[in-house]
Amino acid sequence: MECDSREVDGRQVGYRACGPPDAPVILCLHGLSLHSGMYDELGTALGAKGWHVIAIDFFGRGHSPWPYDEKCSVDLLVEQCIGLLDALDVEKVALVTGHSMGGGVAVALASRFPERIERLCATAPVGLTNGSHLSPPLPLRIFFAMPQSVAARLWIMLGGEHIIVRAAHRTAAQAAHQRAQP
Repeated sequence: MECDSREVDGRQVGYRACGPPDAPVILCLHGLSLHSGMYDELGTALGAKGWHVIAIDFFGRGHSPWPYDEKCSVDLLVEQCIGLLDALDVEKVALVTGHSMGGGVAVALASRFPERIERLCATAPVGLTNGSHLSPPLPLRIFFAMPQSVAARLWIMLGGEHIIVRAAHRTAAQAAHQRAQP
């Protein structure tokens, strides 16, 4: 996936993208302590299957500097996602997928902008408050996965086609083991 950035409301927003620019869009949202690079393998696999994959760097992560005049909130991250989509002229997202905090943001994004999100895949979503901002029922296909199933495989349903890829994240133990290798 190629790294790039756009200015959104006067702030730089980093992201990675791959796949045909005119193809249906998959928006990938990372967890709190991660960045868009967690989706490199998944994005490359889906890009090769003809999807346009965009993985955002939330503020303070990857290539998106923290806006020190703002307090972190789900609202801020949803606005960041919509701002990047607008800057990239993306009107509709075929699938938004998020892991952990990104899963919580994905649920909020799909709830607040259902006209722009067709499908949602949230893996171990966290970060939602009491859910009062949600407006059920969400008029889209939703798949929630717990960490155990994500660690084995991530199944994403896109237009009736099931795409199987390895999990988009590594466990902390796997990451530590890899760092320890010479």
